[in-house]
Amino acid sequence: MQRTWGTLIPAILFIGALSSVFALPDTSAMQPPERGRSMALQLAKELGLTKDQQIKMKTLHIQMEALRKEQRDKIKAIIDKGKAELLKDSPAKTVLYGLARDMGNLRREMAEKEADNLLKLKSILTYEQFKKILDRPPREPHMMPADTTK
Repeated sequence: MQRTWGTLIPAILFIGALSSVFALPDTSAMQPPERGRSMALQLAKELGLTKDQQIKMKTLHIQMEALRKEQRDKIKAIIDKGKAELLKDSPAKTVLYGLARDMGNLRREMAEKEADNLLKLKSILTYEQFKKILDRPPREPHMMPADTTK
């Protein structure tokens, strides 16, 4: 029984971490294109973007969406490998830990790409426009600050 719990606990933690913390939502499936366009128009209006700024921002957005899709595909592959390993009679901790490391590396790489994207965005916008973007609440609920009033 001791061996079972020793294997089961890391497995549960691994699957839980992969499915909840590292899974990225597929935003392309969640929003119809019309809503995305209207949101872009609303943002352009709020910020007072020029046509040139709108074109540059759209290009950046398309590039980041492609990177996010690539990231989701890589994460799915790691999750699938983890599930396959866990379904073996004797899952190897070293394989699971390696997959967890790979997942962490992917998250770090994506965070760096997001930072680079923000720097590119900053170079397109004026200080006031960029500040308005930074002051906007996050779109994803998991990115929102914790409610400290409770």
